[in-house]
Amino acid sequence: MSSEPEKKETPDVSLSLPTGGTWSGGDIRIIASLAEKHKHELKFFFSSLNRLISAERLEAYRADGVDLETAWSRYLWNMRLGEALFPTLQLVEVGLRNSMHHAFVDRFGREDWFNDYQFKLRNPERDKLQAAKDDLLALKRKYSAGAVVAELSFGFWTSLLDFDYENPRSGFICLWPSNLHAIFPHLPKGTPGNQRKMAFSSLDKIRKLRNRVFHHERIAHWKDLPQQYQSCHQVLGWLSPELQSIHASLSHFPAVHSGGHQTLMLSLG
Repeated sequence: MSSEPEKKETPDVSLSLPTGGTWSGGDIRIIASLAEKHKHELKFFFSSLNRLISAERLEAYRADGVDLETAWSRYLWNMRLGEALFPTLQLVEVGLRNSMHHAFVDRFGREDWFNDYQFKLRNPERDKLQAAKDDLLALKRKYSAGAVVAELSFGFWTSLLDFDYENPRSGFICLWPSNLHAIFPHLPKGTPGNQRKMAFSSLDKIRKLRNRVFHHERIAHWKDLPQQYQSCHQVLGWLSPELQSIHASLSHFPAVHSGGHQTLMLSLG
């Protein structure tokens, strides 16, 4: 067993962390889930795992002084949450880029709308577009408008909703508000500027969540994680009620998150 004092109860799940946020119900112990034959080898078991995960990464899960077993339970819980969020984030990303693509095809009358002389972008977006084209050529993949669209990052699409692309005096392509309804047919009513701001604000937060999940970073300690999940579901409704319905039937995030207070069952074979 670990040399640290045995904890009879699950640590206080509302304990604030120095790094911000709190651990939700996902703060669980995996000791109880280990097979009986491993209980006397627990210290060796976790030491072996520690060789494969950087100390810096694991330390982020024990910033409040918990033992190693609890830190590992948090790490595994974080993986479960990321897995549960993957379909949600995938639907938002794929749905947004294809909705934008179809709207821009209709506006510019060509599949490769990004090559239209009117489509003037800021340097960061222009660089991302060029990088997507270069990557396709470097990988010797079939070059097409659809391939370029699929290669562009989520950050590229969300950045197109920024203010510069609404301001005719910015010198860049003016995309809003003329394309808002085509892309978000079910966006709540409001002034065009406020609608764009609302869409941009929601999608920029989703982008940050998406990047943390896809780069295997911590999200389990975020107090507003359920609210962020609901924001994703809302955006899907702005794009398509049908897509939102698919998400509601497919996603298991609510069950995974609400079940966090239960013991995580770990199969060791």
